[in-house]
Amino acid sequence: MIRSKNVKNQIKILDLFRGLWKHLSTRRKRELFFLVIIMGLSGLFEMFSLAAVIPFLSVISDPNKFIQSSFLKSIKPIFNFSSTNEVIILATAIFIFAAIFTSIIRLINLWLSSFIAARIANDLSVSAYRKTLYQSYSYHIEKNTSSIIAKTTTQISRTVNVLNFALLFLASLIVAIGILITIFIINWQLALSTSLIFFTLYIFLGKSTKRRLFRNGQVIAKSTNKQIKSLQEGLGSIREMLLYGSQKLYLKTYEENDYSLRNSEAKNKFLQTFPRYVFELIGISFIAFLGMIISINKNDGTTVVQTLGVVALATQKLLPASQQIYSCWAGMNANAADVMDVLSMLNQKIPRKSLEKRDKNFKFNSDIKLQNIYFSYDKTKPILKGINLRIKKGERVGIIGKTGSGKSTLIDLIMGLLEPTSGKILVDGFDLHDYKKPSRIVSWRSNIAHVPQSLYLTDSSIYENIVFENFSRKNDYENVAKAAARAQINAFIESLKYGYDTNVGERGVKLSGGQRQRIGIARALYKNSTLIFFDEATSALDKISEEEVVKSIDRLKRDLTIIMIAHRTSTLMHCDRIVCLENGKITKEGKPDEILQI
Repeated sequence: MIRSKNVKNQIKILDLFRGLWKHLSTRRKRELFFLVIIMGLSGLFEMFSLAAVIPFLSVISDPNKFIQSSFLKSIKPIFNFSSTNEVIILATAIFIFAAIFTSIIRLINLWLSSFIAARIANDLSVSAYRKTLYQSYSYHIEKNTSSIIAKTTTQISRTVNVLNFALLFLASLIVAIGILITIFIINWQLALSTSLIFFTLYIFLGKSTKRRLFRNGQVIAKSTNKQIKSLQEGLGSIREMLLYGSQKLYLKTYEENDYSLRNSEAKNKFLQTFPRYVFELIGISFIAFLGMIISINKNDGTTVVQTLGVVALATQKLLPASQQIYSCWAGMNANAADVMDVLSMLNQKIPRKSLEKRDKNFKFNSDIKLQNIYFSYDKTKPILKGINLRIKKGERVGIIGKTGSGKSTLIDLIMGLLEPTSGKILVDGFDLHDYKKPSRIVSWRSNIAHVPQSLYLTDSSIYENIVFENFSRKNDYENVAKAAARAQINAFIESLKYGYDTNVGERGVKLSGGQRQRIGIARALYKNSTLIFFDEATSALDKISEEEVVKSIDRLKRDLTIIMIAHRTSTLMHCDRIVCLENGKITKEGKPDEILQI
């Protein structure tokens, strides 16, 4: 089954190009059409340069005989030749200029191909990344980030390589056809024998390598994903790795995938390039054999020189063109699996609500109501069952429950990241997921800030980490300082040598846990949100740090609605109400001293 599927995928290489064509802009399509015209000119100049070798070799080998030819007599009145040297100079000039113009056209073709492919790469990469970023939260939960990273970086590059291969394939094909047409005009028997030899050899070679190229390409695509996954996991757990001494385990996983990747790449590279050396030998042998036949038949010396000269030049041009055609064909098949993966990203449809603009008239003024909410990820086993809950604006609500009780899923639903399987979420009486008002969910999310247990900090300054998505605001230090002061972190920041411009390191490694969380609070306050969620925001802190962060939260203005998830009951003592979840249901609800047992 696997083999038949592989062969089927190989045959549909043209379908992959049709798929990519749909994602190209009108401008890129026009550029490609212009490039094809340049390729056509390249083929014509190749014909001209090859045809120019005949008068050049004729006049060099026997200038007197050439002067007596009917062709030269017909153009003599135009150029007014007075000596043999003038004829030789003209023939040489025509040959050199033909070669120069042919090279110029080929260089223009190469330059355009490279830059158009680079622009297409940029378009596809941005489009793939955009369509991924605008997918729903549930999509990102299900997808592996290493696979997404591999597709938007490495596999996009290989897809562009396929486009490059296609452009080179077309250019080389046009050149090869031009050369063969010229040889047909000069000597059709020679052209026919040359065509049959090369065509037969490459067809045989293509059929014998096609399946192996595609299989190796599949191995490369899978190994790339696993390699990036191994890097992410290894570098992401460097602390634990050093403590447990598990470097060998991660190295072994990386080595296996890297070996598989490099080995398959080497196989494909060999399959793409080895015919060149074999066919060079065949070409040289063919010229030698032809010379022997002509000599045995005792043809005219001038004819021998002309024929062998044309054959030698044609072979010198045809061999690289033929090798390029095969190599590009092999490259397209070798990277077909990557193109299929990239197309799967490009063909993603962006949910309508993700592209909606914020409705500025939508405000959170009164309350949030959850009415008979059910939710399940796989639509079989519900995680939340019949949740009914009302949260008033300005209220501070704590949510407790054992691991797996549905706490994080509940706040993801309230934040609008997930949509209920059944039931309604109402904000001030309006259905949050009303399909007729897709802008409502965008507006709702803009009112929300989230402080998770593992806060994401970029490897940049404290200022940039507080403004976060509003990174375009370059000179808003005053409002950033106000947010930091409300989060009780301003004194620490201002004591640093570079203040708000201090770099926090990767994932905030230069800061303590409490400092990171308070920067998270400052970020939430800077956003000017009306609703802040704290999802286990203090669970990784020591008792003293936790108390300081809780005090920072407690000092926030009462007009802010705060929803907190925490394991430690002391964290929730300042809440107005506690909601207890168990097996996806609300089992208890009341004031902290009624629910919590201290």
